[in-house]
Amino acid sequence: MIFFAFSPDGAEAQSLRGSRTVQAQQNRQADRENLTAIKDLAQLRRFVRAGLLVRLPNDKNIVVDPRLDGRYRYCRPWTRDWLSALGRAYRKEFPKSDPLVVTSAVRTAAYQGSLRGRNGNAAPTTGLRASAHLRGSTIDITKKDLSGRELTWLRNYVRLFKAQNRGIVIEEFRQAVFHVMVFKPVPKKKK
Repeated sequence: MIFFAFSPDGAEAQSLRGSRTVQAQQNRQADRENLTAIKDLAQLRRFVRAGLLVRLPNDKNIVVDPRLDGRYRYCRPWTRDWLSALGRAYRKEFPKSDPLVVTSAVRTAAYQGSLRGRNGNAAPTTGLRASAHLRGSTIDITKKDLSGRELTWLRNYVRLFKAQNRGIVIEEFRQAVFHVMVFKPVPKKKK
């Protein structure tokens, strides 16, 4: 069993809150990583063919919400690696539980624009507050249907991930999800 020690008060308790500042941080990080915002489905398909985007894991540990359109079931390779590792750790901790569910991944600017029309929580398509989903390194994992123990475990897992400066995590409440941007790994220096 894995336990993480976090104080329920102070900055750590607030660390998963979203804000305009956090949205800007996501976009600055994506710019540092040279991640292009995906404009349309043609560009998305080119990224898939080039291996810049890969299929989301969909196995006994992580499943994709069946409502997510198949055209948007992609992410950056390092995001997939992180999701797979998360799924394995979750399965080890909760072998009899249902798998974790990914509800959202890559989006095109056109798709994000349509979301804004029906979802007041959806980020814009341009500017410092633009949706990080446009870059392909961001996914949403639902909290819905998790037991209290499972939710606490997942919250602690993503807090540790964030504390290790491996990504940005926002716990959303309008949509019951963890919004996770996974940073591109820095290549290790050869000795």
